[in-house]
Amino acid sequence: MHEIGETRRALRFAGEVRAPALVVQGERDVVSRPALTERLLARFAPPPRYVRVPAGHELLEPDSPAYIYRALLFVAR
Repeated sequence: MHEIGETRRALRFAGEVRAPALVVQGERDVVSRPALTERLLARFAPPPRYVRVPAGHELLEPDSPAYIYRALLFVAR
């Protein structure tokens, strides 16, 4: 149920984002499915950059390529 509440909140507030945004999704994500992500992306103005990476929902897995770690650290700055 927590995931449903977070999803609704993200969909509601995505339209208020006016700064450039980056949405990163793991290709093996079973929580945030691609159809839901597409709905989220459609609500941003301007549209965000969307990147799919070879990872699951958490993105940072022991077998994740090093570039994922570097990219997330860059964005977090």
